[in-house]
Amino acid sequence: MNKSYYAFYIFLLILLVSCTNNNPKDAAVQEEKKSLVADTTAKQKTIVFFGNSLTAGYGVDPTEAYPVLIQNTIDSLKLNYKVINAGVSGETSAGGNGRIDWILRQPVDVFVLELGGNDG
Repeated sequence: MNKSYYAFYIFLLILLVSCTNNNPKDAAVQEEKKSLVADTTAKQKTIVFFGNSLTAGYGVDPTEAYPVLIQNTIDSLKLNYKVINAGVSGETSAGGNGRIDWILRQPVDVFVLELGGNDG
C-alpha cells in the first residue's frame, strides 16, 4: 500500500480512539461504556466511505481496500459499527453528486468523502 493509505488509516484510527473518554477517575462513564460495548442489542452505527477507485480498492486485493481495513480495526476493538464501501472506480465529483442522494437514503452515522482525483 502507498503512504496515503497508511496516513488515512492512521488518521481514522486516531479519530476513533479520540472519541473515547479515557479519564480513569470517572468510573461511572467507564462502566457505561463497557455495558454499551457488551450490549450486542445496541443499535449498530454505520460508516459510509463514499469515493472513487481509492475507496473501492481498485487494483488491490479486496481485503486491502481501506474501508475493509477500517472495518477489521473496528471489529478488533469490538465497536458496534458497520462500514459500507460506496466507492466506484472512475467516479468524479459530478458523478458522486449524482448518486449521493441515493446513498443518504439509509441511516448514516459517519460519512467519509473521498472524491476529486478523477475530475481532471
